[in-house]
Amino acid sequence: MNDLRSYLLWPIFKFTIWLQGPATWEEFIGGDGFTNWIRYSTYTDNIDVGGIMQILGSVTYEESLAYEAPYPNASYKAGAQIFPYLIPSELRKNEMAYREVLEKWNKPFLIANSDNDPVTGNNPEIVELLKRIPTAQEIVISGPGHFVQEEAGPEYAQLIIDFINGNPEGFTVEKKVLDKNSIL
Repeated sequence: MNDLRSYLLWPIFKFTIWLQGPATWEEFIGGDGFTNWIRYSTYTDNIDVGGIMQILGSVTYEESLAYEAPYPNASYKAGAQIFPYLIPSELRKNEMAYREVLEKWNKPFLIANSDNDPVTGNNPEIVELLKRIPTAQEIVISGPGHFVQEEAGPEYAQLIIDFINGNPEGFTVEKKVLDKNSIL
């Protein structure tokens, strides 16, 4: 059933993106989330990497400028620009791997995400993934946004070390709270 679902949803999703057309930055940050992210990144001439880091995380304005700094022009952002569009197609392609590998996984498996992440926090797809992996252990991190490794790098690294050592625990990082409903 998952194969059929993933096979059918990808063309429908692509058609929806085409039908809705480009999304402005304002539509992206104030819209329905994932679809608007893809509409924005697919059609924009110059993806705002720093702005994305700022709205999905808690980097400062100055830090967001640093994320823009390495790119001499928009052509250098091609990877960041195409990435959102690839997610649905890769999920479709990976369905067999989910079934053949993850559903039979017998080793420790960590899923660590933030409760304040507008992408993965309380995401039903993550819940479904957890159900498919017999040994999955979910750790919820309190505070950071989508870019946990940026906002809580040392704590995140320690969580992974603790997981490897068999005693993972979540942690809390005091960061600004994102309004998930207004972003995604």
